[in-house]
Amino acid sequence: METSDLKKRAHALAAARKRLGISQVELALRAGCSHVTVSLLERGATMTPEMATRLAEALGVDARELCPDAIPASGPASANRAV
Repeated sequence: METSDLKKRAHALAAARKRLGISQVELALRAGCSHVTVSLLERGATMTPEMATRLAEALGVDARELCPDAIPASGPASANRAV
């Protein structure tokens, strides 16, 4: 993956979080990951489709904004998820 693509996705993640006015720690709690993971992703680390979906759900955005390979929350993956 191109470095510029990673930076765009990192910026999209940080921008969505800041629009909600929440910290990296709060986003991590909502998404079920560590704040270190959120920090790394906001600095351009590679994001898995699963993580993009979890973060997008926590942020209320389309997962494909964060990772083109992500399955949106309304897609097939959510039908199999336990409540």
